[in-house]
Amino acid sequence: MRKFLITIGIGVCLAAMQSKAQSCCGNPSLSTSGENILNFTTLSKKKVVIELNSDFTQLKSNTHTDISTNSGHDHHNHSTTTNNMNEHTSLKSISINTAQIRYGLHDKLTLHAQVPLWFISASDKHTFILGDIPLLATYKLSQKENYGVGAIAGVELPTGNNYVVFENNYLITGSGSFDPLLGMSFWFKYKKFLTRVQTQYKQGMKGYDDIHFGSTLNSQWIVAYYLKGIDTESKFKLNLNTGLNQDWTNAHSLNGKFMDNTGSFILWYNAGMQIQYKKWLFPISFIIPVHTQMRGMQNEPQFRMKTGVTLLIN
Repeated sequence: MRKFLITIGIGVCLAAMQSKAQSCCGNPSLSTSGENILNFTTLSKKKVVIELNSDFTQLKSNTHTDISTNSGHDHHNHSTTTNNMNEHTSLKSISINTAQIRYGLHDKLTLHAQVPLWFISASDKHTFILGDIPLLATYKLSQKENYGVGAIAGVELPTGNNYVVFENNYLITGSGSFDPLLGMSFWFKYKKFLTRVQTQYKQGMKGYDDIHFGSTLNSQWIVAYYLKGIDTESKFKLNLNTGLNQDWTNAHSLNGKFMDNTGSFILWYNAGMQIQYKKWLFPISFIIPVHTQMRGMQNEPQFRMKTGVTLLIN
């Protein structure tokens, strides 16, 4: 038990140590809102979970008026976006609506597939874009009554339409490459409290227009207090939860040079609740940035809202 608690502490510290890194215009991660519900994380054999989630990010207006660059190349020339967005369009908000299915291949291995649909709101138009589809596998390394450890691996398929260039932002809805994913998750239960640490790393590869899109690291530390039903046998469960999320993306590069207005780090504070009744789960959370570090003149995030519905099928 002592070794496991030390492992949790190391995971939290690693997430916090990324605060000096950089992520592109606050792109929301694809982590789901129901990840800290124990029996939805790694499924029993032949169990199926279907999820619909929405992650909305409101961005601040960019007060910069000078959009010139000094890096020796103009990144606007490299966009091959197919949705006719004007490169000087101001980005207002992003919503990622995700459909996910999970299948318990056996008691230790769960397969995941996510299909994200991006809704982008800008100053002169709105657009829907299909994003890259992640295929993931979660393996239960260890699980006892009060704690569990899991590993995550997978690949993100190049199904997205393309990247979109706005006035001061790259929005990566599709990279044009197969990007490997790795991650770890830890949870620990004590009386009515449940704490969970999860981190996921994506290795950016060379994609559209020979751009090497930046790697990403997304981590979450959440503590939930169960007002009702922390025991897995309970039909009705209700928890209030709070915690920290961090989203980091390395700057994109072209011909060995970092590109302007790409790469950032965002530390988020999360507060929410989850209601579960029998096989149905309804999460909602409100998320605000507590620290942002953006390269160049990207639009900073103002707040995020995450909600969804999950159904467990026997």
